[in-house]
Amino acid sequence: MRQAGVIAACGIVALNKMVDRLKEDHENAELLAKELSEVKGIIVEPVAVRTNMVYFMLLPGAIDAPELAKRLLERGIKIGVVSKRRVRLVTHKDVLKEDVIEAAKAIKEVVESTWRGE
Repeated sequence: MRQAGVIAACGIVALNKMVDRLKEDHENAELLAKELSEVKGIIVEPVAVRTNMVYFMLLPGAIDAPELAKRLLERGIKIGVVSKRRVRLVTHKDVLKEDVIEAAKAIKEVVESTWRGE
């Protein structure tokens, strides 16, 4: 692997400058999970440890994940499609609390406007 220095540089920056702010990423992920847990058509997956990732399932009767991703991208929000019904969201140094609130609001609007469940 000739480009190991590039990968190593990212790791060095993360260990030297980003460790202290991981708490903020975890808090943003918790806020995102909390907000999404109140959306009809979504089941947020519980986590056993603090992390900066939030996974959720879209219930039958809700929009599917690829279509949700497409509609959110039109609003400037990128999400990870894991499967037809499973989504992954990640908080990081470039995601502010305000961004989390905006993303949760957009997800709620799209999912609930297309919800055909009970």
